[in-house]
Amino acid sequence: MTGAVVVTDMKSDGGGGRYLGYLFALLARRGVAARLVSLAASADWAGLGVPLTRVDLGVPDDRLIAAAQHDLPGFPALLDGADFAVFVDSCCIANLGPRRQAACAGVPSLIVEHSCDPALAATMSAENRAALAQIYAEARAVVTVSEAHRDAARTTFGCPEDKLRRVYNPVLDGFFAPRDSAVRAAVRAEFGIDAAERLVLSIGHVVAYKGIGVYFDFLVACAEELRARRWRFVWAGDGDLLEAVRAAARRHGVADLVTFPGWRGDVERLLDAADALFHPALTEAFGLGVAEAMARGVPVAAFAVGGVPEVLGGAGILVRPDAGAEDTRSGFLSALATLLADPETYAARGRARAGENFGFARFEAEMGAILGALERR
Repeated sequence: MTGAVVVTDMKSDGGGGRYLGYLFALLARRGVAARLVSLAASADWAGLGVPLTRVDLGVPDDRLIAAAQHDLPGFPALLDGADFAVFVDSCCIANLGPRRQAACAGVPSLIVEHSCDPALAATMSAENRAALAQIYAEARAVVTVSEAHRDAARTTFGCPEDKLRRVYNPVLDGFFAPRDSAVRAAVRAEFGIDAAERLVLSIGHVVAYKGIGVYFDFLVACAEELRARRWRFVWAGDGDLLEAVRAAARRHGVADLVTFPGWRGDVERLLDAADALFHPALTEAFGLGVAEAMARGVPVAAFAVGGVPEVLGGAGILVRPDAGAEDTRSGFLSALATLLADPETYAARGRARAGENFGFARFEAEMGAILGALERR
C-alpha cells in the first residue's frame, strides 16, 4: 500500500480544516495510507479519524509560520516509509523547515498553497526567499487554489511554471441540496430573527485579515439604517478577536444587530437560514465559504481580493478593497440591498457557477491526476 505524510499548519475550525477532510477522503479512496502531522497546537483533528502526530513547536498558533521556517526535530523519522509528502500550507512562507527536510530526504513532495499573497514577500528574508525558490524547484508539483495566486507564485515567489497546477477547492455535494425551510426557521429562531427580518451571514475566523474591522465599522456607522431595513447579522467563527468584538458590540450599542456565536460545525444549516453572505476578507486566495454559499443558493457580497472575483464571477457583487472607509460602507450597503432585492437571480447564477467549477468530482479528477503521478514515481 502507498504511504504518505500530510503536513499542515492549518487550524481545524475553518476552511482549512474542511479542506484537510476532503483531501484525506480522496487519499483513502485511492488506497493511500496517510498520516497527518499537525503543527497547530489548537487544532482538533479527532473528527478526521486518521493517524495523527502533533509537533509541538512551543509557540502560539499565530507564531507558527516563523517557527516552522526551521527544521522540525524528529520530522525525518516521520518520513521513513513514506512514498510521498503533501504540505497543506496556510501560506507560501509556511512550513519551510519540514519542506526542506523532505527534499533532503529524497521524499517527493506535493505542495498545496492556500495563499500566495504578494504582500507576504515583504516579510521574507533573502535567505528564506532563496529557500522557497529551491523548495519549489524540487517539488513534484505546487498546487494553488486560484489563478490569481498561481500567477503570484510564479511572478513573486519564483515557482517554475511547469510545477504549477491550479486546483479549485471543492464544495461537497451536500451543499448543492435544496435549502430546507424547516431548518431555516429553526436556525433563525435560535438567533431570535423573525420571518420579516433579513439575515446577513458571515463565516470565517474572527481575525483582522478576514475583515472584522471593516465589518464592525460598517455595523456601527450604518446601524440606524440597518435597523430600519430590518437586517440582522451573524458572524460564525472562532478567532483571537472573538471576545473583543463581542464586548465592542455591547459597548457601541450594536449587540441587537449582530451575533457572534463562535465556531459552528453546521455551515449548511446556517446557509439555509441566510438571505445573503457578507464576506469582507482583506486577503483571500479562494474563499471556500463564498463557494459554499453559491452552491447553497445564497447571494454574496465581497471584497474584490485575491481569488474571490474568479470564484464569484457574476454570481454576486464585488466591492473595491482600496476605497476609503465611507465608500466601502456605502459599497457594501448598496451591494447587500441589490442582492436582497433580487435573491433568486443571484442564487441561480451562484448554483450554476459552483456546480460547473467547484464540485467534488472535479476536485477528485484534477487532484487525483496529480497524486497519481506521485504514486507512480
